[in-house]
Amino acid sequence: MKPEVARIVGADTPTTELQDFFQKCRDLVKMSRSTMSRHYPIWDAADRTYRGERYIDPQDKKALARGEPAKVIVPMSYAQVQTFTSFCMSLFTSRDFIFEMTGAGIEDMKAAKLAQATLESNLEYNKFKGVLLPQWLTDIGRFGLGIFKTDWTRVECPYWEEVPDPSWRPDPAMPMQTQAPLIGQWTMKPKYVGNRITVVNPYRWFPDIRLPLTRYRDGEFCADETEYSKADLKQKEANGEVAGIDHVPKINPVDFDAENRRSPVITREYILNQPDTLDRYILVTEVQIRLNPSTTKIGPSTVLDKDLDHEVIYYVWIANDSRIIRISDSGYNHNEFLYDASQFFNDQIRTLNFGISEFLGPSQDTLDWLMNSRITNVRKVLNNQVVVDPRYIEMQDLKDRNPVLRLKSTAATGLALNSYIMQLPLQDVTTGHLTDMQNVSAFAKEATGISENLLGQYSGGRRSARQTAEVANATAQRLITIASGLWESGLAPMARKCVENLRQGLDDQQLVRIIGLQQYIEASQPDATGQSPVRNFIPVDKSMLVGSYDFLVFDATLPSQRLATAGALQELLVALAKDPRLVLVLGYDPKLILDEVLELRNVRNAQRFGLTPQRAQQLVSLAQPSSNQGVSPGTGAPSGQVPPNR
Repeated sequence: MKPEVARIVGADTPTTELQDFFQKCRDLVKMSRSTMSRHYPIWDAADRTYRGERYIDPQDKKALARGEPAKVIVPMSYAQVQTFTSFCMSLFTSRDFIFEMTGAGIEDMKAAKLAQATLESNLEYNKFKGVLLPQWLTDIGRFGLGIFKTDWTRVECPYWEEVPDPSWRPDPAMPMQTQAPLIGQWTMKPKYVGNRITVVNPYRWFPDIRLPLTRYRDGEFCADETEYSKADLKQKEANGEVAGIDHVPKINPVDFDAENRRSPVITREYILNQPDTLDRYILVTEVQIRLNPSTTKIGPSTVLDKDLDHEVIYYVWIANDSRIIRISDSGYNHNEFLYDASQFFNDQIRTLNFGISEFLGPSQDTLDWLMNSRITNVRKVLNNQVVVDPRYIEMQDLKDRNPVLRLKSTAATGLALNSYIMQLPLQDVTTGHLTDMQNVSAFAKEATGISENLLGQYSGGRRSARQTAEVANATAQRLITIASGLWESGLAPMARKCVENLRQGLDDQQLVRIIGLQQYIEASQPDATGQSPVRNFIPVDKSMLVGSYDFLVFDATLPSQRLATAGALQELLVALAKDPRLVLVLGYDPKLILDEVLELRNVRNAQRFGLTPQRAQQLVSLAQPSSNQGVSPGTGAPSGQVPPNR
């Protein structure tokens, strides 16, 4: 944040121009919140269904008191969402690198592969495969919306090290002392410099709803909300990132717990139950807004940047809905919002589209009703309701559920037992509910395309291997279409921002793994033998990422399809090995085919199996037939043979 802007933002009383700008940003977020909050009850119901949670009614309380099960939610929505997540995870992570890049020309290949490896290193630091990507996919399946947020960060840690004393001066009386003595001190060194990727809670993301969500990147603004500790913001204030933290009032608990504002449950409950801790946390609404800094006034005669007469994205932080604590240029060369949002179903006719849980809501309700009515009916049948003549039966035995029922002395002899007590006949009318549940579940799977094959099951009937592969491919095609849309709308734009950030801000060298990239990258200088030893890591900075390159087209290939392709190529390789003349007839290089087979089977660094010139010479000498087929001098005759001349 510029010093003149920080001075105005940090003042005790904001200027009229700054207050007007604050009101504009807050009204934009309020407009978005009013529309997005209409979906919160639907999301709440979808989330409860996904988790299998339901409110316990009086009947459930009585059943639990008797040791009987309460009504349940059939986990169909959970199974469908998790299968969708697992399928997309398998599709997106089937290769060594999630994002593969290629250069525009041979001179750009090295820069492309270095950028690919550096991006993968950033993803590993952010736990992208194991944490962020599954969370993003789960949000898409559960709510129909998943949001990534990508920014640049620099994490530093203090290190204790010995350094020369800067205050030392040579003593003329001691000419032999030419070096300064070492002293210990704490030095801040970078622990991580790179992209920071987070998954934004859909409840706390506010796009420009004047456009369909498929066009949110064209909107005037985009915002999200996050809690910060006051100590963290004070540190940012010391670094010049924010200003005026001491003038931020406490947040109103009523506003904090409003229906149209959702927060993490633990944070909300903790803050509302501990009012004295309200001053320890500040709710920051980050508004990313397009504006012209040369015409945006924040003071009587002060604009954001008089030299920049162009529409760019600025970051505005609003603390506790009360005042601005930051106004700064984004500083990113891509000049885009930091968010990358994807929907399960991209339809520009609706502002926000449905997810799997919402789409399956009616089927899920029917399925739950069939199951719970079955439980209720069976419970009534098992209750053993009986008709009793209290004149002849000890009623206390029935109330205590004793295994032995005693007859009173007044009971008449010679009468049938059912004259004293008889079980009330009840008919189980829910015997067909299990079949109905199977039919409803089948309808739901047909609607979503997540059927038995994707669920790890097979439908009835015998199939050949080819039929099984064809059915699996056809079953997966519907979800591949959805996954391709997720890639184009969320993953690919997020990765492009990450690469652009690396090319702009990676000033410090970063060690990255180059497994599988030795054919593109010179890992080290040749040694005395002229060979280039392979290393697993290489230092990279932004000067090494300069070039013309882009991501490969997403091929949406499943691991099973890659193995099938590898099997077909392997059959061709075997045929070429049996008859080397086919190499010339067909014009295929067996070595290239072998490299492709190993790559499809995820065999990394196949180059390590390559022959060295020395080893190749040894194998050639071993393969040549010996000129002397007899017995070598000094050796005995082979076993079972008689030596000559005897």
